[in-house]
Amino acid sequence: MTLARLQSGSSLITSLVLVFVTTSVGVAVMQNSLIETEVTASHEAEHSALSVAESAVTDAYAEIDISDLALGTETSVSVDNTDDRIDIAVTARQDGLVPAINSSLRLFGVASYSIRGVASNSDIGVRRQVTTGVAQRIPLNQ
Repeated sequence: MTLARLQSGSSLITSLVLVFVTTSVGVAVMQNSLIETEVTASHEAEHSALSVAESAVTDAYAEIDISDLALGTETSVSVDNTDDRIDIAVTARQDGLVPAINSSLRLFGVASYSIRGVASNSDIGVRRQVTTGVAQRIPLNQ
């Protein structure tokens, strides 16, 4: 047998090994790309939910009158949703009223209340909550 005839199968084996290695590298790169895309989409959805919750709490803060809130009871607040993909629920609760410091005549008090906004998207499992505490100096009725 000649030397050329003995080596004819080795080039086929080498070619098949190179094709297999190249395909494996390509599949690994595609899987990595898919994972990065999913992570980016998840991060974008979480950021969007947080932005919607913050926006809703800010809108609620502008609309709330503390006299409408019951002490210790959560009251639902209606706000406009800025993103149709995300469900938003905003509640406010009056936490208490105490006399203002350095007010010996007790003409003013400090009313504290909290506003909580919960933004969620059940399709992709995202839920973000924003809570803001407010202390407001108000005149006390004698």
